[in-house]
Amino acid sequence: MPLSGITSGVTATPPTLTGVYVGTSGFSYASWKPDFYPPDAKPRDFLRRYAERLLTVELNATFYRLPSEEQLVAWAEQTPPGFRFAVKMNRRITHHGRLELIPTFCERVRTLGDRLGPILVQLPPSRPRDDGLLRLYMDSLDPELAWSREVIAAEVRRVKLTAATRMPAPRVSARAERNRSWLARNLTKETNPSIQA
Repeated sequence: MPLSGITSGVTATPPTLTGVYVGTSGFSYASWKPDFYPPDAKPRDFLRRYAERLLTVELNATFYRLPSEEQLVAWAEQTPPGFRFAVKMNRRITHHGRLELIPTFCERVRTLGDRLGPILVQLPPSRPRDDGLLRLYMDSLDPELAWSREVIAAEVRRVKLTAATRMPAPRVSARAERNRSWLARNLTKETNPSIQA
């Protein structure tokens, strides 16, 4: 099965690496016209067109305010089966310590149904890594949001690395190496004029 890429003529394909979803932080960027969205694309069509090419997106809007249930349902309806929304936990919870809002957050994002993917917890830049706090967030999620409880993403922006805490470089699998080679051979300026030199 061929890999999908971000070109004007390529569409989303089922993931070839189990459990790997590739997407972006947001989808409603007019500046992506004409390279990603057609020049005549309307903002109301951005998500539908995005979901034709990528299988996940981060909902950054939920960090600032919780969209209405109607808005979340509308977004879910614009995406195909298998699409996943990575939902950023609201900043009143993660930055202001309002843990009592977690049930409301869970109730609201539940309306995404089977499109709900991982919950993204972004900690303030001034907060050091705190595994206990991350565990508290994870354990506080509604048990009915099983997939999201198992896959929680944390963005810790203040990390001090020392020799004792350095993570080893990730191992590159043979399949990933083949995929990288395929991309290098097939996504060239000749096959995709939108690639910059």
